[in-house]
Amino acid sequence: MYYAMKIVSYTLSLYIAAAPASAHEDAPYVQYLGTGAADIHRPDHCECKNCSYTRAEGGRNKRRYSSLYAHPGVVIDFSITGMTSLEECGIHPRDINYLLFTHSHSDHFNVSALMELIAARGDAQPLSVFGNSTVVHLIKQHIESLETDIALTVTAINAFQDFVAGEWQCTSLAANHAATHEECLLYTLTRNGRSVLYATDTTWFPARTFFALQNKKLDIAIVEATFGPETEAAYLITHMNFHFNALIREHLIKKNILKPEGIYALTHLSLHYVAPYDKIHPEMLRQGMLIPHDGLKLTFD
Repeated sequence: MYYAMKIVSYTLSLYIAAAPASAHEDAPYVQYLGTGAADIHRPDHCECKNCSYTRAEGGRNKRRYSSLYAHPGVVIDFSITGMTSLEECGIHPRDINYLLFTHSHSDHFNVSALMELIAARGDAQPLSVFGNSTVVHLIKQHIESLETDIALTVTAINAFQDFVAGEWQCTSLAANHAATHEECLLYTLTRNGRSVLYATDTTWFPARTFFALQNKKLDIAIVEATFGPETEAAYLITHMNFHFNALIREHLIKKNILKPEGIYALTHLSLHYVAPYDKIHPEMLRQGMLIPHDGLKLTFD
């Protein structure tokens, strides 16, 4: 009965979240700028049933590189599909004042895309960027190669660090992803008592991240599910699947980290391994997990 009640509550929350934005323009919300993994171009040539369907049907089944907008003013991750994502979602580059990077992999970070965003912002206040030491090094290296001033401030952060991005109180958490020494990051963002977790790229969370989350009360948890239904161990070394997400969702609910009316949503979905949005969204919703599409807006009402 408890599980059934959770599904009813979740479905109601999702209906509210997907509704048109509040009349209060300043009300916080998050919007998926992209929901895909690194293989967003695979449907261009792959003949598997998932890619073939996406290629034929398009629409919500297509995915850009994973990225999230938190209103007001914050974007997490920005790569070569970033400018298109902003345009498709009706967000002006000038409205982006803070950029948080999870790590340096090319589907999440691209310095040329960053420079394009800065140029499109015109004479707005300097863009503030937060990221790990690898990301910061790559940005500074690029800037030093230029012969012009860039309206940009760059701050290196480590895991388990609190910082402020405009009206959002942010905390970086440790991911479990890179095969190198790079410290990949997850984030929680809180504004006016409303909180969201954004967790990609990662496999099963490090213990310290689970413990840090015990101090949070989440309205929305967005967690990566790159390989969907796949359970082979090799897929789960650096990414997650649906089963891992079911366990994490269960933990967040049992520990009262995710609020009773909270939304558990996925991101970073492989177009090859995960069935297209049209096919899988209803089934996953019955399991209490939201499969998003690019552009989906979730409010905190």
